[in-house]
Amino acid sequence: MAGRPLRGWTGFGLTGTFETPDDLAESGIAHVADRPMDGRPFDIRAKQATLAAIPYRVELNGIATMLIRHHEAAQ
Repeated sequence: MAGRPLRGWTGFGLTGTFETPDDLAESGIAHVADRPMDGRPFDIRAKQATLAAIPYRVELNGIATMLIRHHEAAQ
């Protein structure tokens, strides 16, 4: 949404580091949506704030569907 600060984050390739939550909180991010966990939201403590973690469902990822289940992109 143009003109509004970002509030959420989904990282590239699920490749965050131990420092990522601190960097995101410092940048004003309030929630992350790239944690492949059990399907229930949880908190991630950072130095400056607590981020809400929205679990990432790997099963819904198109790449996994194509590589593991051998479906074409159109499917």
